[in-house]
Amino acid sequence: MLSGETVICEALKELSINQAFGVPGHPIVQLCNRLSCYGIKYISMRNEQSASYAASVIGYITNNPGVCITVAVGPGLLHALPGIGNSKANKWPMIILSVGVATSQASLGAFQDENQIALVSPIVKWAVRCENVNSWRTLLHQAHYVATKGTPGPVYLEFPADIIQENVTVHNGRLDYLTRENIENELSLGALQSLHNLVETLIKSDGKLLVIIGKGAAYSRSEVVLTEFITRHKIPFISMPMGKGVVSEFNELNMNAARNFAMRSASVILIVGARLNWMLNYGKKFNLKSKIIHFEIDSNEFGNVDMRIGGDIKENFELINKFLDNKRITINEVWLSELKNNCLENAKNVAKIMTRVEESGLMNYHQAFNILNKVVNNDSVVVCEGSNTMDISRLFIKHSKPRKRLDAGTNGAMGVGLGYAIAAALSAPSEAEPVICIQGDSAFGFSAMELETISRYNLKIIAIVLNNSGIYTGRRLNLAGDQPVTTLSKNCRYELIAKAFKG
Repeated sequence: MLSGETVICEALKELSINQAFGVPGHPIVQLCNRLSCYGIKYISMRNEQSASYAASVIGYITNNPGVCITVAVGPGLLHALPGIGNSKANKWPMIILSVGVATSQASLGAFQDENQIALVSPIVKWAVRCENVNSWRTLLHQAHYVATKGTPGPVYLEFPADIIQENVTVHNGRLDYLTRENIENELSLGALQSLHNLVETLIKSDGKLLVIIGKGAAYSRSEVVLTEFITRHKIPFISMPMGKGVVSEFNELNMNAARNFAMRSASVILIVGARLNWMLNYGKKFNLKSKIIHFEIDSNEFGNVDMRIGGDIKENFELINKFLDNKRITINEVWLSELKNNCLENAKNVAKIMTRVEESGLMNYHQAFNILNKVVNNDSVVVCEGSNTMDISRLFIKHSKPRKRLDAGTNGAMGVGLGYAIAAALSAPSEAEPVICIQGDSAFGFSAMELETISRYNLKIIAIVLNNSGIYTGRRLNLAGDQPVTTLSKNCRYELIAKAFKG
């Protein structure tokens, strides 16, 4: 005889899940406590929103789905929706385990009853209510499979409250279905021909090639193959915010400082794991005559481009490097020099701004990040949250390794900061540098109570609040002479919150 809780714990252990996040309460307290017996650390957060954000990003950091366990039928899941939506938008694997109303009380107006399947279905890859405990192990394995295969994303499993604690005779199902896609990584002849055509296009180009690296490249663990491709052929690149570090930003081919000029003047642009959305201005800054080649795992995300390369980015570039083994892409040296000169000019302009800021004696975002840049180790995970905080930090803080910068991502979601930092600290080796979480004061307000969680679990996190007493530009009078709606209280002592939690 086994309890439903035991079946869940055993399956999660089989799936190499190391952490789960949530807010404990009846009827999952015993489940959350039992997880530790299977080597799974349950992190008791202060709000399901932060818990769901932590679970979403840990899937990105570790390449294995994060798990969020919600309690309280209805409200618990509602609070977790932001993180589930975040997982969907960023295409990160995540498993949500939720308690559903007891089978005998379904649709009878039970306490906090909610049609959770209908609620969550639009934002997950797969949602199922698990009423037969003999299928739970199989369903958990299938959930992991669906979350990680093809385009990664969130999946949802709901367990009736009356069954989860029962002791029952369990006949574990076979997992034969896991082999049904055992040839999924074998590229078709058509896909191989597309890569051959791509290689020929690159070789025959005029040498004005640019690579744009997105977080999809970081998720696919393509740092080695992309670095080989870029450095061997001396191809300039720019990085999207969470693509920073896939190829070291200290590499001389990094043209982030000449971003606009590079996009306007390149003849061939390889977009690798990024999307032609608002973050790339929908491609409007590209040269109208440039050839756009898009690497993307989700076929629904291909933009209006000249060549579409689907599938796993790492596997694609392994083959591209192989096809180029005895060949060379010739880069236009004059254009490369122009890019480097543009970087130098822009760096001089930033230096002039910094000189004026330092002479003024005032503290602003540029001054704050100029100081932080001198003390933050580029091997540290840096979480940035808040509009100005994210935008300006990109100019100052460089990364030499992938998955070291975490921010609001595709949706620009606020509230991610401390949840992300907790996930990053838990997944880091014990000898790692502390996680640095830099937030604006408005962003900090979304998850400030998670400082208590950080203190309780003794996590190596340094929280920094850039306090301008408001949202965006801070305190300014509106047209009527009153405080604008973007104003927050002046001179808040946020550091005292950490002190209250013995930080």
